Amino acid sequence: MSDDRFAAATSETFAFLDERGFERRESRWRVDYRNATTLVSVALSPPPEAELGVRLAPAEGGEAIELGALLEARGAPLPPENAMPADPHLPEALEAWAAALREHAEPLLRGDFEGVDDVRAVQRRRREEFEGSLAEMRERAAERHANAGWLRRLWSRLP
Repeated sequence: MSDDRFAAATSETFAFLDERGFERRESRWRVDYRNATTLVSVALSPPPEAELGVRLAPAEGGEAIELGALLEARGAPLPPENAMPADPHLPEALEAWAAALREHAEPLLRGDFEGVDDVRAVQRRRREEFEGSLAEMRERAAERHANAGWLRRLWSRLP
């Protein structure tokens, strides 16, 4: 599957949202579904990250709920979170996300965003872990840069 077919594959897999009255808007890396109460976004970040995910938010705006965080909070298995656009298994990964959406996010699809404090806590923890990892990577890069400078000065003093 080429990267330009992501939207088509997503539209086919998440067609049940069309049947429920959601309006669909497609782009190369994201397909949004909106009805009067809820916005559902299915997105694949461009390579090399190629992270696949589904987010739900109130249609009038507000904090989005990551389907992966909802599944984690409820102890449900996570669908594949990485899929390259050309991966022949991308349709299977999309189907797993669609099935999880149907099975675990029914209240959110109806616009009921109450009772998701546990999900928000998972999202906060994930964000903190990511920010911690990012800070650690920056620190290591700064150390490498400092070490490289030290080595350049040392080498420049050699005859």
